[in-house]
Amino acid sequence: MDILTTLKTEDGVHKLHVVVNQKATSTYCDNYAKVLQETEPMAGFREGKAPLDVIKKKFARKIKEKSADFMVTTYAVKALEDQNLVAGSRPVFPKHIMPSGVKTWIGEFNIDGTFSFDLESAVAPEIDTVKLKDVVLEFDQSRIDAGIDEQINHLRHELVQKTPTNKPATELDQIVLSITTIDPNGNEIPGLKIQSFPFSFDIKSEQFFAKGLAEKLVGVSVGDSLDLEEEGYRFKVDIEQVNSIFLPQITDENLTSWGFESMDHFREQIRNEWVASNAPIIRKEMHSKIRSELALQNEFDLPQEWVDEVAHTLESRLSQMGSALEQYREGLGAYSEMIAKSDFLLELIWEANKDKLALTDQDLLFYAREEVNNHGLTVEDYISQLIGVGQYFSWSIGHRKTKTLDFLTQELKMNKNSSIEFNTKRI
Repeated sequence: MDILTTLKTEDGVHKLHVVVNQKATSTYCDNYAKVLQETEPMAGFREGKAPLDVIKKKFARKIKEKSADFMVTTYAVKALEDQNLVAGSRPVFPKHIMPSGVKTWIGEFNIDGTFSFDLESAVAPEIDTVKLKDVVLEFDQSRIDAGIDEQINHLRHELVQKTPTNKPATELDQIVLSITTIDPNGNEIPGLKIQSFPFSFDIKSEQFFAKGLAEKLVGVSVGDSLDLEEEGYRFKVDIEQVNSIFLPQITDENLTSWGFESMDHFREQIRNEWVASNAPIIRKEMHSKIRSELALQNEFDLPQEWVDEVAHTLESRLSQMGSALEQYREGLGAYSEMIAKSDFLLELIWEANKDKLALTDQDLLFYAREEVNNHGLTVEDYISQLIGVGQYFSWSIGHRKTKTLDFLTQELKMNKNSSIEFNTKRI
């Protein structure tokens, strides 16, 4: 055991005093000192070769600050776990205050080599049963159908038939043209003269570097020329060819050549591929619906500080994204309450089913792979980074909710009545 925790409960608040033993405290400090040894330049020593004792002496305060952060992040959740407490949000940490009145790191390094800190967490409501009734998890079929139709139209475009015509171009036609660009001094710009069947596009595509070209192409015929000007540059556009476009329907012969038995077989295959490629989106929407129904169907009084903590976290994220908070202000309170309630209920469900839902190493690797796609790291580097900043334990605990949501998704789909209930009475 790395920690010793004592618990006192009064006025609806759990108050915990946590002591990290000398060995664990020393390990955290040594590990961060080694990081500084590799990264901090030291006069008179080659890179990474300064003695560890020298590093510890020069960066003593920094080592304590960072090590304290790492230990609190890791052991706060562990302390709550050891006392069989459900934390609805991040617990409150009273900061250590120096005699000068300046707040420093959370906690205190003791003479005996241990590290200690205090935390508080609101007493969780007592809930005997968590229910989900009549929750049908179906992804919007119209969106799937739209995805299938999009794929079919893409294949139809591969079969497109183009017929040259001398008639004036319509919005549905394809234009082949050449463009000569002339700079403000009247000089032709090398490399921007496009000649003889160079540039083919649909009129309606709108992707032209000369504004207004799309509108002017409607009604042109082979041999016509257009002159456009933008920001001092002139564009001479010569119409080389107008193609009438015909998109044929997919025939049984096409399907057979692609290895399909029928249009139904073809659509089913596209459907499966579409669902597979959109699996993360579908999964996220299923999770959101379950969270919403959990909060709606299970009524209880939630400690306001849990809701406030979620709201604070959401506001911070929106600020980091550069979003204007005022446009979200009206709905932020209700959304924060839903997240706080569902977080608590998911934790209760996890506890009631932890023989099934205990996180395995395989689970953690799976969740890490999902996240490294957005970070450009390998799984190993990502996990090492989490461990290095003392967040691996709390990160892994956080993913209990993800596994619980996946579990509820499967349970609801397997239950014919789309209803499930859990005995969550805490002993």
